[in-house]
Amino acid sequence: ELFSNVDAAVKRKLPGIAAYDPVTMPAVIVGGGPSLASTVEKIREFQQHGARVFALNNTAKYLHERGIVPDCQIIIDSRAANIEFVRERWAGELLLASQCHPDLFDHCEKIGYPVRLWHPIIDGIEKYLPPVKVEDANAD
Repeated sequence: ELFSNVDAAVKRKLPGIAAYDPVTMPAVIVGGGPSLASTVEKIREFQQHGARVFALNNTAKYLHERGIVPDCQIIIDSRAANIEFVRERWAGELLLASQCHPDLFDHCEKIGYPVRLWHPIIDGIEKYLPPVKVEDANAD
């Protein structure tokens, strides 16, 4: 099923992840956990000073509800139930792993959530990916 998801995602011909312009602040990668509630104001401060905020899974919704719009939401899990994480557009864009369930891609298209596709390193995945052109690999 995992590689079936990858194959379906690649056929959508979504844009991949390009390099981001450099910033003077670090990227803030936000995962769920007990310390999240106590760090929200620090995350807000970092973002206000130019840091990019990358929210994993449903932390994008958590931050959004507290007035912090993440630059990106990232999902790698292949379960269809993760559609709950994208009921609304919680971030600037969504970075969906190609192994994610097709329902996530369909729902994001329906609500206009911009999606960029990325591929995790999994044994055998290269059989499902389009060939990389040398000029594409050197573009960024």
